Amino acid sequence: MQYSMKPCILALLFLCHFSLQANDWPSWRGPNGDGKLAEAEGYPVDWSPDHNLLWKVPLPSPGNSSPIVVGEKLFLTMASDQGQARSLHCYSTKDGSLLWEKSTTYGRKDQTHKTNPYSSASPFSDGVRVYAWHGNAGIFAYDLDGNEIWKRELGTDYAHIWGPNAASPIVHGDTLIIHAGPGVAVRLFGLDRNTGKTLWEKELPSAVSNDVGQFKGSWATPLLIENAGRTEMLIGLPGFLTSFDPEDGSELWKCGRPKRPCLHQRARRSEARCLPFRIRRAGHME
Repeated sequence: MQYSMKPCILALLFLCHFSLQANDWPSWRGPNGDGKLAEAEGYPVDWSPDHNLLWKVPLPSPGNSSPIVVGEKLFLTMASDQGQARSLHCYSTKDGSLLWEKSTTYGRKDQTHKTNPYSSASPFSDGVRVYAWHGNAGIFAYDLDGNEIWKRELGTDYAHIWGPNAASPIVHGDTLIIHAGPGVAVRLFGLDRNTGKTLWEKELPSAVSNDVGQFKGSWATPLLIENAGRTEMLIGLPGFLTSFDPEDGSELWKCGRPKRPCLHQRARRSEARCLPFRIRRAGHME
């Protein structure tokens, strides 16, 4: 989750003149989850309303989710009608024109904070499908032309005073992983990305709030790393950095700082360390 709302303007820099197949941005913080662009020359390093701007279009509502790019298509989640309608929009990276929009009527008004509008989770694409996680309104899978492939409800009991549903989906092999929460219900899901079938589900009781107003919760998107020859999934949870096995959701280890009841940052790679906590090898905290 980010502190500032994106303005109700979608702008694309001049980098769209380069090969988008080689430089797709398919998920929050990019293809490797580290915020880095692919190695290439010519990316703009400065821009303004009249410099290095290819196009801009108005958006129907504010939000905290980030756009993703696959080929010549840009995808962005949004919400309207005080969150009672959740949607995924697809724009052309060439000129900003709206190619398609898919919406679902939720019909309820979730509690949230004014700095965290609804539909805060960024979409994710595997290059064939695009996935939109709308929290209590469900998760939806579409092909890149907007045809619905599958949809699932993963619970309607997520509630937090600052709003649930900010962690973005990730993929490990054929498993689509969702960190659902925070608030009075917190869960991890592993879904078959082709069908939406539940492969595994894990409750996270230590991350659950006593009530919707408690100063406790995590909006962190999971991060996949290679650690001592195995793939692990790191999530900053209240008081702990926790490692899970993405194959079945089992907990591998955790190390903690109990004075941190709320986390919105994703863990970040830094050689053998992961921030905001620093770890080495199998989870020993430094």
